[in-house]
Amino acid sequence: MRATSSCAVLAAALFGLGWSCALESFTKGDSLPLATGGAGGADTGGGGSGGVGAACQSDAYPGPPTTGDTNTRIEFYAAIRSITFDDTDAGRPVGVDLDRRCTCDPTGYDEGSSCVPPPDNEVVCDLGNGRDNAFYQIVQLAKVAFQLDFEASFSESANDGSATLLFRVQDYNGLPDDPDVKLSVFSGSGRTEPPAWDGMDVWPISETSIADGGTTVDEPRYFDDAAYVVGGKLVSGLNASVITFAGTSGRIELELLGAGLIADIVNGTLGYELRNGTFTGLVTEEGLFRALASYRDSAGMGFCPNTMPYDLGVGFFCDARDATTAVSPGPTTQCDALSFAMGFSAEATLGSSGVVPEPVDTGGCPEETPTSCEDYPPSGGGGGGGT
Repeated sequence: MRATSSCAVLAAALFGLGWSCALESFTKGDSLPLATGGAGGADTGGGGSGGVGAACQSDAYPGPPTTGDTNTRIEFYAAIRSITFDDTDAGRPVGVDLDRRCTCDPTGYDEGSSCVPPPDNEVVCDLGNGRDNAFYQIVQLAKVAFQLDFEASFSESANDGSATLLFRVQDYNGLPDDPDVKLSVFSGSGRTEPPAWDGMDVWPISETSIADGGTTVDEPRYFDDAAYVVGGKLVSGLNASVITFAGTSGRIELELLGAGLIADIVNGTLGYELRNGTFTGLVTEEGLFRALASYRDSAGMGFCPNTMPYDLGVGFFCDARDATTAVSPGPTTQCDALSFAMGFSAEATLGSSGVVPEPVDTGGCPEETPTSCEDYPPSGGGGGGGT
């Protein structure tokens, strides 16, 4: 699969020395489950094996409820306190079956890949029950090879008040099933003191989370007014999103296509919380290169093409492609994206304390950056792959 030498970029450029993580934004989507190619539509039976055949039990998004709504309308906010890439209760990596297909699944089933992998690379296998998360391998490599735990870094960032993701849920009926809920998502950042996590915290939100010309949380840039709750789980489909990793060593923005969210709604002693959450989507080739172009170190300097770390990073990510953005993939459709999944837990909070401006970006690279793996083969390597 991926070449070991390509992985050095994780320490040098992507995760830095002490990253924290905040999901920057979501955009409105149309339907679930998400598609990375392959067979199957939405599973209306609560996330079972629909769409992939009896042999493969698919961990897919549950479909919307069939029950009616009520006149009750509840609004609540929740802020992410921690993230994870391992489902410790289930003893397995976090993930969702995005392409509704078991690809060399460890449970013993293999329905083939939903796309053709990069030249000279093996197929990236699912994580069990069809769950797709090629990014998990990068996470594991960072922990083992570089002793980098950005899950812990995120918790530090959220707990010191510097960065989190703030959810606003509206029009919720308070029941286990609700076919019509609105979800808005904001980037919370820059508290002057650490949150108490007592249900009374408020977070400043970045102006990048507000629609053009807007000034309040009532004018979100990223929202889904077709979200729903089924079996006590909030489910939302979003066309795209941006995850911002921002820490003391620098920052980088990771764009996701076909993003989705599922989380348990829990009415706790401090208010409504989101537990056992999963956020997932695809990192496209273009999104990868935009992420590399967005990198800034602690001095505000960029991470530029034609350097060894950049070449290694391109090689590693391009080799890891396991998904396709094609709506109707065929047997020769090439993999052009990387599957991603991340777990989270969000605490009850009061909401926003106002909108703050995004810091001015003074870094960047002098040359134009590429937009595809084939446009930028790593030094000494073939097009689109590492060595």
